[in-house]
Amino acid sequence: MGIDLWDQALTFAGAAILGMGAGLVYDLMRVLRRRLRLPLLGPVLDFLFWLLLTAALFVYAVATGGRLRIFMVIAVGLGAVFYFLLLSRPALFLAGLLADGIAYLCHLAALPMIWLGLLCKKLIKIAKNIFHYGRRWYKIKLISREMEEAHRQNADAAAGGKGHENQKSV
Repeated sequence: MGIDLWDQALTFAGAAILGMGAGLVYDLMRVLRRRLRLPLLGPVLDFLFWLLLTAALFVYAVATGGRLRIFMVIAVGLGAVFYFLLLSRPALFLAGLLADGIAYLCHLAALPMIWLGLLCKKLIKIAKNIFHYGRRWYKIKLISREMEEAHRQNADAAAGGKGHENQKSV
């Protein structure tokens, strides 16, 4: 069994492309980390990156004969270095534009909900003012009704005492 130099060169090139892809994924996670400032997001994304890179390297090793060779790990590292030296800045710029576009679209999608929330605030304020004075309005209406009944009773008493026949005297 001989060593096929062409297969090893293709394996090396594929591992270098895997390293460039790993650099791109790292840059995308870096943009996500910069846009979302959450305290535990950095360590979680780092763990996820290394987990994905390990799984990708394992799958690539299995696909190329089932052996992980040292030159494959070196090729992944060289591919990542090549990516960071030549392609990282344009990729970060484009990923930043993409993130800004997605954030703008999310803001546009959230506008109806924001407007609905503001409308609900206004309606709640109006309803609160209406019901705050509702109890007073009820008392005023109740007092005016009692005064009308008292006025009728006084008018009946002045007219000859009609309407008071069934009342006992004290």
